[in-house]
Amino acid sequence: MNPPKILGLGSACWDTLLEVHDLPGPGGKAELFGECGLPGGQVASVLVGCCRLGLGAAMLLRTGDDPAGARVRAALAAAGVDLTHGRIVAAAATATAYILRDSAGERAVIWRAPDAMAVAADDVAAAMLDGVDALFFDGRDGGACLRLAQWARARSIPVIADLDCVYPHTAALLPWIDHLVAPAEFPLAAAAPCPTVVITHGRNGAEGHEHGGERLHLPAFPAAVVDTTGAGDAFHAGYIFALLQGWPLPARLRFANATAACACEAVGAQAGLPTRLQVDARLACGPA
Repeated sequence: MNPPKILGLGSACWDTLLEVHDLPGPGGKAELFGECGLPGGQVASVLVGCCRLGLGAAMLLRTGDDPAGARVRAALAAAGVDLTHGRIVAAAATATAYILRDSAGERAVIWRAPDAMAVAADDVAAAMLDGVDALFFDGRDGGACLRLAQWARARSIPVIADLDCVYPHTAALLPWIDHLVAPAEFPLAAAAPCPTVVITHGRNGAEGHEHGGERLHLPAFPAAVVDTTGAGDAFHAGYIFALLQGWPLPARLRFANATAACACEAVGAQAGLPTRLQVDARLACGPA
């Protein structure tokens, strides 16, 4: 029997990690003491995380025909992400991000996603959801996300979203999202149409509620933090995995918190994304 499969739409990029002792404030300076390139992007990393946990994944990937695009595609393929729906855009630059990481593992991100990397509404088809058990997106490509979400709703396929930006089309998209999993900066009032809302608080864990249910808060798991870059992506992967097991909200939050803790213990967005065995080990020794 094949494992549950996720279809993802959204960011995939090549990260340049810049290591500094302290993140500079406005007008400040920081000495650079390390630099490396790594695959990243919130949707790409979530799908890699899903594969590590034993799920299937496919991505509506867009990359340029540049070296960065080749590296992004290679990393996703090596993790097991199906790129059948991917496209290489000629004479275009792949999305990139520059990540400043301090000695405590905290980071700041500067990113660029060229218009050529967008997936248009006409690029998607209902048949892309054949054999898919969940749809995940970051909400950037509004028309494509909306069409897929509406088709998913018609097929009773859950729609999970990570919205860390509010776009002009976000309000139209929210009623079609079944599980909104967003950072604390997201305006909670806008999330009212979503049946399940989960807010992540980094080292302070996560909270969530379902319509008609109580608001729950579960603490984060202890971690030897090296880099927090992939923590949110790992949380989403863990949440999706737990959702597709049919687990209730408290178990979903706990599993996602444990997945995020594991991811913080390696450099970059994808290197520390854990396997199911690694998450189970963290669950066995973490908070109740």
